[in-house]
Amino acid sequence: MQTKKIKLSRADWAKAAAIAYDRAANKEPWQEKIQSSKAGLLHISIIGSLGEIVFSRLTGLPVDEAVYERGDRYDFLAGDMRVAVKTREWSGGNLEMHLFPDEPKRADLFVLFRIANRCDEIEMFGHITSEHILEHFKPEYHKHLYGRKVMVPAFAFSRPYETIELIRLKADQTSHKQGLTS
Repeated sequence: MQTKKIKLSRADWAKAAAIAYDRAANKEPWQEKIQSSKAGLLHISIIGSLGEIVFSRLTGLPVDEAVYERGDRYDFLAGDMRVAVKTREWSGGNLEMHLFPDEPKRADLFVLFRIANRCDEIEMFGHITSEHILEHFKPEYHKHLYGRKVMVPAFAFSRPYETIELIRLKADQTSHKQGLTS
């Protein structure tokens, strides 16, 4: 499986921690219960923010640092394409993206990153469309994941270079359209 490895800097970690702190501090109590794990809500938010920061660096799209009471529906808008970035910690074994059953309806494209035991790099696996998820993966009950989840294995994702090009193309199309109407 082809992936893209990206070095993480102290600045990346500091920015992720700042974004995550604001997000975690504004979560509703029910979200804290659902998202609580061995790692904790702040930790999970930092990991997710790192993926968004790196995705922003790769595509040139800005990170949405806003805090939403019930979370965001997607992380980036590339043209008319809604992109959700999912980042997982990984220490071996099968890597999967876990989604709530309604998540594939809120974004058009999902991009998967993982952070391995070494915290100085993050790895991009690529993307998968919501259409593909809805067609091929069904929600299943997982007690340890607090209910029904759609489990998408890492091998189902495209190559990371294709993901970056697709996002840049969509973003450029929007910039070009805006230039014509200005």
